[in-house]
Amino acid sequence: NAENAIVTYGRLFFNAAEAIKLLNGGKENVKIIKLNRIKPIPEKAVEEALGCKNVFFFEEGMKGGGVGEKFGCELLLKGFGGKYKLTAVEDEFVSHASVQSLMEKYSMSAAKMAAMIEKEAAICTKQFYLQAAKAAEWEKRAEVIKENMIIILIHIIMRKGI
Repeated sequence: NAENAIVTYGRLFFNAAEAIKLLNGGKENVKIIKLNRIKPIPEKAVEEALGCKNVFFFEEGMKGGGVGEKFGCELLLKGFGGKYKLTAVEDEFVSHASVQSLMEKYSMSAAKMAAMIEKEAAICTKQFYLQAAKAAEWEKRAEVIKENMIIILIHIIMRKGI
Protein backbone atom coordinates (compact mmCIF):
# COMPACT_ATOMS: atom_id res chain seq x y z
CA ASN A 1 0.00 0.00 0.00
CA ALA A 2 1.43 3.41 -0.99
CA GLU A 3 2.20 6.04 1.65
CA ASN A 4 1.41 8.90 -0.76
CA ALA A 5 -1.61 9.46 -2.96
CA ILE A 6 -2.41 11.88 -5.74
CA VAL A 7 -6.15 12.47 -5.98
CA THR A 8 -7.49 14.17 -9.09
CA TYR A 9 -10.05 14.00 -11.86
CA GLY A 10 -10.48 15.00 -15.49
CA ARG A 11 -7.53 15.94 -17.64
CA LEU A 12 -5.23 16.37 -14.64
CA PHE A 13 -5.15 12.59 -14.38
CA PHE A 14 -2.70 12.53 -17.31
CA ASN A 15 -0.38 15.00 -15.51
CA ALA A 16 -0.60 12.92 -12.34
CA ALA A 17 0.38 9.76 -14.24
CA GLU A 18 3.33 11.61 -15.77
CA ALA A 19 4.32 12.95 -12.34
CA ILE A 20 4.59 9.41 -11.00
CA LYS A 21 6.92 8.52 -13.87
CA LEU A 22 9.09 11.51 -12.95
CA LEU A 23 9.34 10.44 -9.32
CA ASN A 24 12.39 8.19 -9.63
CA GLY A 25 11.00 6.27 -12.56
CA GLY A 26 7.87 5.31 -10.65
CA LYS A 27 9.79 3.86 -7.69
CA GLU A 28 8.37 6.38 -5.24
CA ASN A 29 5.65 5.12 -2.96
CA VAL A 30 2.84 7.04 -4.71
CA LYS A 31 -0.51 5.97 -6.11
CA ILE A 32 -3.20 7.80 -8.05
CA ILE A 33 -6.80 7.91 -6.96
CA LYS A 34 -8.86 9.02 -9.94
CA LEU A 35 -12.31 10.38 -9.29
CA ASN A 36 -14.59 9.31 -12.13
CA ARG A 37 -17.47 11.02 -10.35
CA ILE A 38 -17.11 14.17 -8.26
CA LYS A 39 -20.59 14.52 -6.82
CA PRO A 40 -21.14 12.76 -4.61
CA ILE A 41 -17.49 11.90 -3.93
CA PRO A 42 -17.13 8.12 -4.10
CA GLU A 43 -16.79 6.59 -0.63
CA LYS A 44 -14.25 4.08 -1.96
CA ALA A 45 -11.92 6.93 -3.03
CA VAL A 46 -11.99 8.43 0.47
CA GLU A 47 -11.37 5.02 2.05
CA GLU A 48 -8.44 4.44 -0.30
CA ALA A 49 -6.82 7.74 0.72
CA LEU A 50 -7.29 7.11 4.46
CA GLY A 51 -4.45 4.57 4.47
CA CYS A 52 -1.90 7.12 3.20
CA LYS A 53 0.42 9.39 5.16
CA ASN A 54 0.25 12.15 2.55
CA VAL A 55 -2.62 12.98 0.22
CA PHE A 56 -2.09 15.47 -2.61
CA PHE A 57 -5.27 16.70 -4.30
CA PHE A 58 -4.95 18.55 -7.62
CA GLU A 59 -7.86 20.25 -9.34
CA GLU A 60 -8.31 22.93 -11.96
CA GLY A 61 -11.25 24.42 -10.09
CA MET A 62 -11.39 26.95 -7.29
CA LYS A 63 -9.83 26.01 -3.98
CA GLY A 64 -12.67 27.40 -1.84
CA GLY A 65 -15.82 25.35 -2.27
CA GLY A 66 -14.25 22.96 -4.77
CA VAL A 67 -14.07 19.20 -4.93
CA GLY A 68 -10.67 19.14 -3.22
CA GLU A 69 -12.00 21.02 -0.22
CA LYS A 70 -14.93 18.62 0.03
CA PHE A 71 -12.59 15.62 -0.29
CA GLY A 72 -10.41 16.99 2.54
CA CYS A 73 -13.49 17.42 4.75
CA GLU A 74 -14.56 13.84 4.03
CA LEU A 75 -11.08 12.62 5.06
CA LEU A 76 -11.22 14.57 8.32
CA LEU A 77 -14.69 13.24 9.13
CA LYS A 78 -13.29 9.71 8.73
CA GLY A 79 -10.42 10.45 11.15
CA PHE A 80 -7.57 11.04 8.69
CA GLY A 81 -4.41 11.89 10.61
CA GLY A 82 -1.98 12.40 7.75
CA LYS A 83 -1.03 15.44 5.73
CA TYR A 84 -3.44 16.81 3.12
CA LYS A 85 -2.25 19.24 0.46
CA LEU A 86 -4.79 20.83 -1.88
CA THR A 87 -3.53 22.48 -5.06
CA ALA A 88 -6.22 24.47 -6.86
CA VAL A 89 -6.89 27.98 -8.11
CA GLU A 90 -7.05 30.59 -5.34
CA ASP A 91 -9.88 33.13 -5.29
CA GLU A 92 -8.72 35.10 -8.32
CA PHE A 93 -9.43 35.67 -11.97
CA VAL A 94 -7.45 33.33 -14.20
CA SER A 95 -5.63 35.29 -16.87
CA HIS A 96 -5.71 34.29 -20.53
CA ALA A 97 -2.75 32.10 -21.41
CA SER A 98 -1.93 28.74 -22.92
CA VAL A 99 -3.08 25.69 -20.98
CA GLN A 100 0.51 24.57 -20.42
CA SER A 101 1.60 27.93 -18.97
CA LEU A 102 -1.42 27.98 -16.65
CA MET A 103 -0.64 24.43 -15.51
CA GLU A 104 2.87 25.60 -14.64
CA LYS A 105 1.63 28.76 -12.92
CA TYR A 106 -0.80 26.87 -10.69
CA SER A 107 1.56 23.90 -10.01
CA MET A 108 -0.56 21.43 -11.95
CA SER A 109 1.97 20.32 -14.57
CA ALA A 110 3.51 16.88 -14.18
CA ALA A 111 6.89 18.39 -13.25
CA LYS A 112 5.39 20.71 -10.61
CA MET A 113 3.29 17.88 -9.16
CA ALA A 114 6.34 15.62 -8.89
CA ALA A 115 8.46 18.35 -7.31
CA MET A 116 5.78 19.14 -4.74
CA ILE A 117 5.30 15.50 -3.79
CA GLU A 118 9.03 14.92 -3.52
CA LYS A 119 9.43 17.98 -1.27
CA GLU A 120 6.37 17.46 0.93
CA ALA A 121 6.78 13.69 1.32
CA ALA A 122 10.45 14.12 2.23
CA ILE A 123 9.55 16.69 4.88
CA CYS A 124 7.00 14.33 6.41
CA THR A 125 9.45 11.42 6.34
CA LYS A 126 12.16 13.56 7.97
CA GLN A 127 9.74 14.72 10.69
CA PHE A 128 8.66 11.13 11.34
CA TYR A 129 12.27 9.97 11.79
CA LEU A 130 13.09 12.94 14.03
CA GLN A 131 10.10 12.15 16.24
CA ALA A 132 11.08 8.47 16.39
CA ALA A 133 14.67 9.40 17.30
CA LYS A 134 13.47 11.72 20.08
CA ALA A 135 11.19 9.01 21.46
CA ALA A 136 14.07 6.50 21.48
CA GLU A 137 16.30 9.06 23.24
CA TRP A 138 13.67 9.64 25.94
CA GLU A 139 13.30 5.89 26.44
CA LYS A 140 17.06 5.62 27.03
CA ARG A 141 16.95 8.54 29.48
CA ALA A 142 14.06 6.95 31.36
CA GLU A 143 16.02 3.68 31.59
CA VAL A 144 19.06 5.50 33.02
CA ILE A 145 16.87 7.29 35.56
CA LYS A 146 15.29 3.97 36.55
CA GLU A 147 18.73 2.37 37.03
CA ASN A 148 19.91 5.35 39.10
CA MET A 149 16.80 5.14 41.29
CA ILE A 150 17.48 1.46 41.96
CA ILE A 151 21.09 2.23 42.93
CA ILE A 152 19.93 5.02 45.27
CA LEU A 153 17.37 2.71 46.89
CA ILE A 154 20.03 0.04 47.39
CA HIS A 155 22.33 2.61 49.10
CA ILE A 156 19.50 3.77 51.35
CA ILE A 157 18.63 0.19 52.28
CA MET A 158 22.30 -0.62 53.00
CA ARG A 159 22.75 2.48 55.22
CA LYS A 160 19.65 1.76 57.24
CA GLY A 161 20.56 -1.91 57.52
CA ILE A 162 17.19 -3.11 56.35
